[in-house]
Amino acid sequence: MTTNYIEVDDIHCKCCAGRLVEVELDDSFVEEMIDAGLMAVAVYRFTSEGITALRRALDGGE
Repeated sequence: MTTNYIEVDDIHCKCCAGRLVEVELDDSFVEEMIDAGLMAVAVYRFTSEGITALRRALDGGE
């Protein structure tokens, strides 16, 4: 695992967009986020709570 600083828009992740926090992510997960169109303009560092929401978004959840 490496620490990645990721950019996320609020289309899929309204619950955590804009909150500045930090988490360690697997590089392949970051690639999945990019492929899913979850990258945006401002950089956010997410807590595990935010990452849970991102994983749900990637899985087609809310």
